[in-house]
Amino acid sequence: MCSIMSDKKSSSTLRERYRTDNLESKRNKITQEIVQDFKENGLYKMKKVEHVNILIIGRTRTGKSTIKALLVDPTSVPSELTLKSGTRDPQFQAFNLKDKDTVINIIDTPGLFERGSKEVDIRDNDTILNAIKLCATMEITKFHAICFCVSVTVGINREDIQSIETLIEYFGEETSKNSCLIITHCESKNEEQREKLRKELVEDAAFHKIAPFFKLGILFSGSINRDDYNNGSECVYNQYFAAVDYRTQLIEKFLSVRDPLPINQMRISPERSANDLKKQKEDEVLNLRQSLEEQEYIVKQFQKQGLKDEHEIRRLTEKYRRSILREQELRAHMNDDTTNDPRY
Repeated sequence: MCSIMSDKKSSSTLRERYRTDNLESKRNKITQEIVQDFKENGLYKMKKVEHVNILIIGRTRTGKSTIKALLVDPTSVPSELTLKSGTRDPQFQAFNLKDKDTVINIIDTPGLFERGSKEVDIRDNDTILNAIKLCATMEITKFHAICFCVSVTVGINREDIQSIETLIEYFGEETSKNSCLIITHCESKNEEQREKLRKELVEDAAFHKIAPFFKLGILFSGSINRDDYNNGSECVYNQYFAAVDYRTQLIEKFLSVRDPLPINQMRISPERSANDLKKQKEDEVLNLRQSLEEQEYIVKQFQKQGLKDEHEIRRLTEKYRRSILREQELRAHMNDDTTNDPRY
């Protein structure tokens, strides 16, 4: 009897030890131990990060590459001034913001609009397309910010306005919400000077028309001046302080973007261009078909009227003539509809 009761007690204890809830407790204990061990001793730890994609674009020698250098290291001193543009091909670089778990991908483009000619217009178009192709290669599908760079420290000129207008035409109005204007070479400007410059820009007779396009605002950048650095001038300290502030403002602006722009929705993108062209052709074919149907209807009206009503005959004749002219215009347009489109 005692032996049987002892066996039952032993069996009961064994069941308790292997109950489901005890197994769950063991799994939790194992998990905690291995997680803690990897946290303390594991190598090559990884964590998920956000990617922020920035496109820097503008005329030749407006300080685009200097902006990239500023974002990476505000203590850097630009290279000596040369007569040639520094960036010849689109460049992609990724930088990790250590305290934000964020990677900023910067696409720096070659300078545009070096001189006015059709050949250069084609080159500029190809330059932008090559930058987008580079993004595709890097699996970048959207832009958080498109930075239009301009140097207007001695005043804005017509070429600056034209270059910005052309870039807006390239990219399309849909890029407005992700676009900002960066005024470069402002390392020696104080707050009062910057506000005056911003106010003059917005009120400029030519620029005020395109100012609303930059929904991310008008920002500033600057760097340590090479000549002042070479001469050991103490004004370098103030330039450094300004550069640090500009860098902070730019990065905070980039990080604040919550609705990045898909590249395939940009007017310049090959996919968007192909879709637009297809839609345009379909509309033109439809319009041409309607014009031909109208002509057919007019001919039937002629046959119906005969030669009895001279006034109606003249009206139909004029209507038929206008329909023929419309058909000719449509056919001509279908042949050269890409001539004035900067994407093609």
